[in-house]
Amino acid sequence: MEGIDILYIVKALFIKFNKNNILYCHWKSNEHLEPGLNGKTDLDILIARESFAEVNQILLELGYKRCKTLDYLDYYSVEDFVGFDQKTGKLVHIHLHYELVIGKKFIKGYHLPLEKEILDTRILDKKNNVYIISPNYEIVLLIIRRALKCSFFDRIKFWQGVFPKGEKKEFLWLLERVNLDKVAQIAEEIINKEFSSLLIDFIDSGSKFNKISKKVKKGFDKYSLYSSLNRYLTYHIRKFKIGVNYIRSKFLRHPIPYKRGLKEGGVVVAFFGVDGAGKSTMLSKIKNWISWKFDSQQIYFGSGDGRSSLLRLPLKLIAKLRSNIKGNSVNRSKKEDKEKKKSLLIRFMKILWALTLALEKKKKIKKMWRARTRGMVVLCDRYPQAQFYGFNDGPLLRDWADSKIALKRKISDWEYSIYKLSEEFTPDIAIKLKIPAEIAIERKKDTPLYRIKEKINVIENLKFNQKTKVCDVDSSRSIEETVLEIKNIIWGNQYEE
Repeated sequence: MEGIDILYIVKALFIKFNKNNILYCHWKSNEHLEPGLNGKTDLDILIARESFAEVNQILLELGYKRCKTLDYLDYYSVEDFVGFDQKTGKLVHIHLHYELVIGKKFIKGYHLPLEKEILDTRILDKKNNVYIISPNYEIVLLIIRRALKCSFFDRIKFWQGVFPKGEKKEFLWLLERVNLDKVAQIAEEIINKEFSSLLIDFIDSGSKFNKISKKVKKGFDKYSLYSSLNRYLTYHIRKFKIGVNYIRSKFLRHPIPYKRGLKEGGVVVAFFGVDGAGKSTMLSKIKNWISWKFDSQQIYFGSGDGRSSLLRLPLKLIAKLRSNIKGNSVNRSKKEDKEKKKSLLIRFMKILWALTLALEKKKKIKKMWRARTRGMVVLCDRYPQAQFYGFNDGPLLRDWADSKIALKRKISDWEYSIYKLSEEFTPDIAIKLKIPAEIAIERKKDTPLYRIKEKINVIENLKFNQKTKVCDVDSSRSIEETVLEIKNIIWGNQYEE
């Protein structure tokens, strides 16, 4: 039987494992192994401890990178690796197990010393050419893992209610592949004959699960990595921490990791492009892609539709109203714009706008840097620059620099110093979305053509220091082609060694 189209990054890994005679197996959830091989779910691979160095070398050579996992998701003898498939743009997440550590989420408080037995009895999935755990061991471990996770209320249910939907599907799949005599023998070796009888009765008739759960917890006391009190406290402390971090990260938008970041430190990716170049679409696609496995933070450095401070919000509403009154601005000239800006009220609003916007940018640069330092991927919609004045994320009051009025000069210098921070806290990657003015104006008709052309020129001529990798991306192509190129750029820079 022919297998599925396994992602190249996954296929290459197992080919190397098999060629180098690495003792390994995919040890759980083999009912849906194929989605894992295609990057849709995680892969859980158990290896012999003596292969640690060789396996790490293989993973790194293939471009997999070790993650920095937060403490409440970081378990003994387990490491997280994420790989990137260049052709499809998919991420692949591997949990690499050096020992069989199992238990509740956030703690995994038991070490079951069956690694040798499991690896010695592994079988080859010929369809995909991947070694997997024997179904006899897998079904015993599935029941044990569920017993260790069961709450008091779970224990009074029959097996139909004990297993969540996904595990129930695994259980039924395994029932078609097991040898009950061997299952009974494995269960007896792990705990005792009484447990073996209870487990077989459960498989045969769906007897109550509470006796199995109690027996497992009592029999596994010798395998526990924590005392009862320590295990209880550690579990609830970690559960509380993840709840707090979730609220801070997702709702309050604080620059703190929630699940996992980059071992070598975070990365800042800044997107540049005129209105109509597709910045918003690209950012949305890239954020969804990277956030699947890594903590990310999206920061809007512009002055338009993104999030803004309460100080600038009234000014934004007025600006929006003026824009609606103007209507289609494509053919408006630069001269017409200059004449309209001579109004005293408009000039006063511009000063307020410039000062509040500068404060926003300073705050956001600090937020960006904190997130990067904590290992997060920071996606910036636009970025401050101090090379071109008056527009395109540059200083708005720089024409006061030579004013005869000292206060004006000080205000100008203060604003300019904030924009200059962008050269000290520079992005790791600058993605310039290139698009002809004619296509941009078709996509975004509320910006005058002359202004589109000016912005294109500014973006083309923006300079960065040597720390920044600058990449030109043609965004006039299909969304799929553009997104795939950006993914490859980010991954390549992010993990360059």
